Amino acid sequence: YCFSYIGLDIIILHDISFRIVSHRTHLSVSSDEHETIPPFPLLDLLPSPNVNYFRYYGSLTTPPCYESVIWSIATQQIEIAEDQVEIFRGLYDSANHTLVDDFRPLQLLNERTVQVSHRDFAAPTGDTSAYVTSSVTTVAMFSLLALWAAKAAV
Repeated sequence: YCFSYIGLDIIILHDISFRIVSHRTHLSVSSDEHETIPPFPLLDLLPSPNVNYFRYYGSLTTPPCYESVIWSIATQQIEIAEDQVEIFRGLYDSANHTLVDDFRPLQLLNERTVQVSHRDFAAPTGDTSAYVTSSVTTVAMFSLLALWAAKAAV
């Protein structure tokens, strides 16, 4: 599963769980270095245990972009500190490239079904085959549903 937050804000806030992740990743800055992070509840990363979300089959942001990933996109923002963002920007992937600018061009919605965890969501009207965005950054993953969420807020 990939979990995403629509509209991630970078502010001066030190959430306990992100401090754990930040503290543990300061040594793993290249693909040659590895460190095991001790288990901790992923629910601690969420702003509340009852977060509303959208879910759909999508793809990673790297070619060939096969639609084989289940995305869960929270409707509530999460806030982390700027120094925590910088830690993630300093990490490297297995090819020794920095984990920045990981995004993809606009994609068609195609025939995907989008599931909603909350009943009070009003689906946008109009052509469902319209282009929507899906992108990933170092800290946040913005998904196909960003456009849907923006329309729902109107």
